[in-house]
Amino acid sequence: MSIGVYREVVNTDRKFGTHPTYLFLKVQSGTEEEDEEYWLVTPNEAQGFAARAERNVEDWTQDKKGTVSKVDNAARKFGEQLAYFHVLVKPRRKDSVHWLLTETDLTTLRERTANNNEDIEANREGWMADLFD
Repeated sequence: MSIGVYREVVNTDRKFGTHPTYLFLKVQSGTEEEDEEYWLVTPNEAQGFAARAERNVEDWTQDKKGTVSKVDNAARKFGEQLAYFHVLVKPRRKDSVHWLLTETDLTTLRERTANNNEDIEANREGWMADLFD
């Protein structure tokens, strides 16, 4: 799976009240290969991340697709976060989209991923696909 490219997947062991599908993607959260991580994002979260990014264009980075970068909130208004995490993502067969996440958003995604390992294992591609990221 290419870094930063997401696709919709089914929540395989769905609990009551959880979303039936996720957006599944792999991102690079640091400089080492070990810093690759998978995220399970609900469609509503993705819309919120994109809407935040559209309101804060000045906080976009020029990093390559799928790279998570911490950025200062350049035009911070009262009550807004001091910093965001920017990532450029791409739905399959569509144009790229910028997302801005808060520290809380990032924690939520990482916890969800840890708690839904069956969805990661069911959708992760083999080592051969990793060679071409």
